[in-house]
Amino acid sequence: MPTTTLKKLRAGHWRIVGELDLHGMDRYQAQEVLTLFLHRARARGQCVRVIHGKGFGSDGEPVLKRMVRGWLQRHPDVLAFCESREQHGGSGALMVLLKRRQTSE
Repeated sequence: MPTTTLKKLRAGHWRIVGELDLHGMDRYQAQEVLTLFLHRARARGQCVRVIHGKGFGSDGEPVLKRMVRGWLQRHPDVLAFCESREQHGGSGALMVLLKRRQTSE
C-alpha cells in the first residue's frame, strides 16, 4: 500500500461502515466472527473498525490483539489496517481498509 493510503486511513478519510467488538471471545470464535464480518462489510463500504481490546483481561500478554493483526495481514480482502485514534479505542482497536467490492461479486 502506498504511504498516502495509510495516512488517509489514520486520518479518517473513509467513513466507517461497520464495527466488530471481539471482547469476551476466544481465538476460535474471534477468527470465525471476524472472517464473516469482513466478508459482509465489503458490501457496505471500505472501512471498518475491529475492537480486539488491550488485553487487560488476559493473563500476561494480549492474545487477540496479536492474533487479529496476523489474521488481517493474511486476509485477501484487507488492503491496510492501523490503530484507531485514542478516542475510538487506541491500541485496543484497528481501522481496516477493505478492497472495493467488484460489481460482479
